[in-house]
Amino acid sequence: TCCVRASLARSRMSFWRVIVASVIVAIPVGAAQLAIGAVFAAVLGRQTDLSVVSSTLAAAIAGAPLAYLLSGIVLGDVDPFEAVRRSFRVFRARKAAAALVAVFETAATAVVVVGLLAGLDIAVRLFKALGLGTDSGAAGLTLMTLGILAGVFALGTLVYTAYAIAIAPQIVMFVGLTRATIGLDHVRPGGDRDPTIGIR
Repeated sequence: TCCVRASLARSRMSFWRVIVASVIVAIPVGAAQLAIGAVFAAVLGRQTDLSVVSSTLAAAIAGAPLAYLLSGIVLGDVDPFEAVRRSFRVFRARKAAAALVAVFETAATAVVVVGLLAGLDIAVRLFKALGLGTDSGAAGLTLMTLGILAGVFALGTLVYTAYAIAIAPQIVMFVGLTRATIGLDHVRPGGDRDPTIGIR
C-alpha cells in the first residue's frame, strides 16, 4: 500500500511534465513515420502491413535519442527540456540500447491499438448477434452498459500491462547508465512529499 501511494504521488508530481514530454517525442516520431511511410508507399504501394514496419523504423531512428525522456523526468526529477538534453547524452553512450527501448515502446502502442480494434470488432459483432442497440429497452441497455464496462476494464488492463512491459527496459537502462533516482526521494519515507505523512 505504501508503494502504491508513493507511485501515485510521484505520478501526480510529474504528470504535466510527462504530457509535455509526450508531445516533444510525438513530433519527430510522427514526422519520421509519415516520411518512412511515404517512401514505402512510393516503392511498394500502399499496404497496411507496412505500417508496422514503418512505425518500428521511425521509433528506432527518431525515437531512440528521446528514449529516456520519461525516465529523466520521473527518476531524474528535471523538466522536459533538460530531460531531452540528458536523453541525448545517455543515447550517445548506448545507441543500440536506446533504439531497442524506443522500439519496445512502439510495440506496446501497436499491441494496445490492435487489442482495441479487435475488442471493438468483437463487441460490435456480439451486440449485433444479440440484437442490442439504443432501442433494445431497459434490459438491452443494461446488458450494453455491462458489456461496455467490461470492455473498459479489459482495455485498462491491456494498456497497463503493455506499457509496464514497454517502460521496464527504459527504466533499467536509465538507472544502469545514470544511477539517477532523485525523483523518487520526494516520495520515499521522510521525503518532502511523503504520502504516508499524517496517516501513520
